[in-house]
Amino acid sequence: MRFVLVVMFLSVAAATASAKNCTDDCDAARFLDLQNCAVAEENASIECQNLEIQNSMCAELVHECQLCCLEMNGSCCHNDCSSLCDQFDVAPCWQEASANRVLCDEAANLAHATCLDECAVSSVPLPSSFALHFAAPNPFNPSTRISWSLPAESDAKLEIFDSKGRHVVTLVDGWVDAGQGSVLWRGKDSMGTRASSGVYFYRLRAGNFEDTKRMLLLK
Repeated sequence: MRFVLVVMFLSVAAATASAKNCTDDCDAARFLDLQNCAVAEENASIECQNLEIQNSMCAELVHECQLCCLEMNGSCCHNDCSSLCDQFDVAPCWQEASANRVLCDEAANLAHATCLDECAVSSVPLPSSFALHFAAPNPFNPSTRISWSLPAESDAKLEIFDSKGRHVVTLVDGWVDAGQGSVLWRGKDSMGTRASSGVYFYRLRAGNFEDTKRMLLLK
């Protein structure tokens, strides 16, 4: 018994250490992503500053254009002197740089949250064996949850039968991920009709594993 407890303790300790390493990697990735966001914002700021310089230089051209229109009676006048600097409009540049930084930070934070979620899933130890658990609640009305444990990804099928062995409904049919899983049965058959009260059996097949348990639907 002591040996079993030691093994369990070591398994939990290893899982805890693995989870910490995973979250540390997530934090490091987020730090790097935010640094990249800051660098991108700095580069955008430089572009906007250069645009401000060009806009300032263009302002002199506008001034000369306006003087020409006044002094030469419009012979060298541009249709709209101020439009000469439209290509150097600074406000949209700063607005875009600010919006891009916000989007970049949000993307980094979302990636971090997703990474932490994946760490939480991967840190949960997989079951050591196949198992079909008791439905809860049982007896039930109108619904009950059926759960199982799979040590490996399996092609699984979970079916409900009435007391006479007649098929009622299939709740699961396909590949199921390893780990703990469950499905809710709302007390209806495959046509969506409410099942009558009585004893029902639920059977799980997964690989070479098969188990059947019973439950009671009350009205």
